[in-house]
Amino acid sequence: NSLSTGNTQTISIGSGAHAGTGKSTITIGSTTNDSSLTLQGGSTGNVSITPAASGLINIGGTSQTGQIKLGQSTMSNTVSIGDGTIAAGGVGQVYIARNSTSTGRTEVTIGSTNAGSKVRIRGGTSADSGLIEVGDVSQTGPISVGISTSSNTINVGAAGISTGNTQTINVGTGVHSGTGKSDLTIGSTSNASKLTLQAGTGNIVLDAVAST
Repeated sequence: NSLSTGNTQTISIGSGAHAGTGKSTITIGSTTNDSSLTLQGGSTGNVSITPAASGLINIGGTSQTGQIKLGQSTMSNTVSIGDGTIAAGGVGQVYIARNSTSTGRTEVTIGSTNAGSKVRIRGGTSADSGLIEVGDVSQTGPISVGISTSSNTINVGAAGISTGNTQTINVGTGVHSGTGKSDLTIGSTSNASKLTLQAGTGNIVLDAVAST
């Protein structure tokens, strides 16, 4: 029913306080044929799904083949995932496309190719926890950064460092065990490709264990 101005209608379904091991199991909607379910809030209201502190929220079925969309507005808007403020000493873990079994695989696309679109991947600010890792410890496939075939610029450590600070960039500097080794190639022999190594007053140092 339509409520008159200033009034509030409260509807509770299965909200009783149960004793002992009592519980409520609630099903809303049908999986039959073209059945649909719409949950909506007002222009300034919210839609909240809130389980108990240790409860689980599942979106999507285990045999679902259709799409799941989070945030499909065509207007300026913000979609936040894992955006809560973590209490001191706590750790918030956010997984995206983490699980594949048997010969199944996961393909993940983050970001848009539309002009002006941006992707930011950030770590913390402390020296011990501000870590961004690319690749797994047991990965055997290639990691490619910059695969465009058009004119483009790839910057690694290109930010201007403020006075008194030092930026350290390591490439292939791991300490290997047994007969493990690193083979590094910098630059291309194709056409008019060129390579520039430059340094400030700190010089360029070439150092090798062997003489050849």
